[in-house]
Amino acid sequence: MLQQLFDKDGRPYQLSILETDSHIFLKLRHHQLFVGEAKCVWESAQTLLLGDIAIANAVIPPPTDDFSALISTLPGGQPKPINYRRRGLGSALLRSLINHVRTKNAQQLYGNVFEQDVQNNPKLLHWYQKHGFEIREIPEGDREDIVANIHLDLNPLS
Repeated sequence: MLQQLFDKDGRPYQLSILETDSHIFLKLRHHQLFVGEAKCVWESAQTLLLGDIAIANAVIPPPTDDFSALISTLPGGQPKPINYRRRGLGSALLRSLINHVRTKNAQQLYGNVFEQDVQNNPKLLHWYQKHGFEIREIPEGDREDIVANIHLDLNPLS
């Protein structure tokens, strides 16, 4: 399934959704460059474990013509990497994932937030809260590298 997403500046991206019996993968591309993904695992018929959401921070675009290809072989001729973070793509990807799994009658989406993730993005827990996730503390004795559990009820009672 192919869809189109837009970043906060209105640039278009292609979103593909791949499903197996046990997984859902969302892949995000910009002009054929892979720039982001989300991965989930079905824990049960109604519960999904969010494995990862990632947006690329250093994508080197391929040469667009023979001259660009030649220039890229020269010292210093390599194009500058493109950072796709801070464009609203993670939020757009998460919203697309939530909307998609709701159509599959999923009831819960949950996951773990790791210490390294929070070190890379100190506002990550707040970001999940902004998208409706409840932050749950980790019970004593669980893995030390997990900072928190996140949980989203996909069909809250009105």
